[in-house]
This record gives sequence, structure tokens and C-alpha cells, in this order.
Amino acid sequence: MRQRIRPLVCEVTLAVSAMAAGAGVAGAQVLDAQASMVSVGSAVTPAVEVADSFYGAMDAPGAMDVLIARLRAAPDDPEATWRAARVALTLGILTEDRDAKLEWLRAATAYGERLLALDPDGAESLAWAAATKGRLAMDAHNPVTTARLGREVWTLTEALLALDPDHPLGNAIRGKLVQEVRRLSWGERLLARFLLGGDITGAATWSDSEAYLERAVKGDPGMVVYHLDLGDTYRLQGKAEHAAEAYRRGLALQERLPVDAYYKRRIMDGVRALSR
Repeated sequence: MRQRIRPLVCEVTLAVSAMAAGAGVAGAQVLDAQASMVSVGSAVTPAVEVADSFYGAMDAPGAMDVLIARLRAAPDDPEATWRAARVALTLGILTEDRDAKLEWLRAATAYGERLLALDPDGAESLAWAAATKGRLAMDAHNPVTTARLGREVWTLTEALLALDPDHPLGNAIRGKLVQEVRRLSWGERLLARFLLGGDITGAATWSDSEAYLERAVKGDPGMVVYHLDLGDTYRLQGKAEHAAEAYRRGLALQERLPVDAYYKRRIMDGVRALSR
């Protein structure tokens, strides 16, 4: 990953703050001319295609540069906005420095909220808002913040899966959320029941986590993280053979996203846990 991660975090923070204030997006000066070639409302602009090419080449910072420039020119471009949420989420997952990680995840969440403002009932808006809030909840390390975000993720995925019961990302997020609740200790679950509410903790069963994650894998079998999370759900229940098979399938996949190598390392952690 390139060394300018920290300056790029600052650029994204400024960009998201400007969007929230309704002042347009301030950010990098990358590809400004190309970013303004197509009017707001177009499906996929040349700039977005360039961002996709960077992301596909495992260059998340490069993709972020292009998206910042595009959103400065067209702050209401939903195609650029959901991609900005995805790339900021990717950088938050991959960044090791805790402060920078949280900045990225907060930026990703802000893009997700912006997407919801642009299309409150859209499947992709609901999915990326839930994905970004869910990851921030996992890394916040603050029970109150985690519970608040967890409830929001529950509500968003409830709406998303009512709209599209087979949505792969929606099922993956819901399955992971249930997994996180189920893996809490008895005392932590009591606290979660108080903070999250009994309607969530009472509905969080291992069989539900399995079902959601199995649907995610079926819907998009090429996503490494879905196999990781399904394997973890099996492993945490003591279903070693099922876990090993899920992990094996995840490891066999081609790495197509910048986060895939990270998730394969997590799979290997699960394999080692099985051997113990």
C-alpha cells in the first residue's frame, strides 16, 4: 500500500465534511478534467470506470483519489458514492494504524449515509450503509457506539432483505451481525441485551447466522469473506468438518479484491484454530 495513506485520509475527511455541509467535495486534484466530463445522473462515468480499474488492480488509494475528484465535480453521483464507501471501507480494513483505521471507517460510514440520502430505499444504498456501519461497530471498541451501530445495521438489513431476500451482501452482513452477538460471553450478552434490545439478541441464533451466510455464499460464491465468515460460524459451533470445507473453498478462490489477501490470512487463522 502506498505511503501517502495518511494524507489521503485527511483528503477524504475534508471531502466528506464538505459534502455533509452541502458545499461540494474538496479533495485531491486528480483527474479533475475527466471527472467533470459527464453530468450528474449518468450511470457510470469515465472517472468511475477509471476508479474501478484502479480498484481491480488492487490499488485502493488510487481508486480513492479518482473518486474524490469525481465527487468534487458531482457530489450527487450515486455510482461514485457507493464506490467511495467501498474503497474507504477497504482502506479501513487494511490500515493497521488504529487512528487512521477509525478515520477511514468513519469516512466510509459517512459515504454510506450520503448514499442513503440520495436513494433511501435502494438496495445498494441499504447494503453499503449497513456494511460500513457494521465494520465500524466491530472496530469501535466502545459498547455504546457498537450497540447503536448494531441496531442501525439490524434495521438496515431488515429493510434490505425484505426488499431482496437473496441479496448476497445483505445476507452476509446480517449473518456476521448474528455471529458477533452469538459469540459474546454470557455476561457480555446480558449487556448486549440491554444495549441492543431483546428483539435482536433473542433473535440471534447460530442457525440464523448459518442460513444468512450460506445464502450469501450461494449468491456470490467468489467472495472470499463470505467463506471466511461462514467457516467461522461453523467453527465457533464446533462443526469442524463444515468449517474446514468453507475455509478450503475460500482459500481456493482467486484474489479479485484488495481485501482478499487479508481475508485469506484470516481464514488461515481459522484453520489453525481448528487444528488446536
